[in-house]
Amino acid sequence: MKRITFGAQMLICFVVIAVGDCAATAFDIPILFNIASALGGAAFVLHPVLPAWVTWGDKKTMLNAVRVGGVLATALALLTRFNV
Repeated sequence: MKRITFGAQMLICFVVIAVGDCAATAFDIPILFNIASALGGAAFVLHPVLPAWVTWGDKKTMLNAVRVGGVLATALALLTRFNV
């Protein structure tokens, strides 16, 4: 199975969050933005990737740091309230 690159995953997350924001605005359901943001963070928890130019440090440690960042982004999306 081909692994998704960092740039492709960032683009996918951006599109998911943009669609969630547009849907939240169009349907007047603010929770859709939070759900889309949580999905964007969860993508990095489930499939952590690094940019190709990152060459320093231990790769396993850095991927764990990306997972922690994904958990923090997901928690932030679930704990905050958008447009209330």
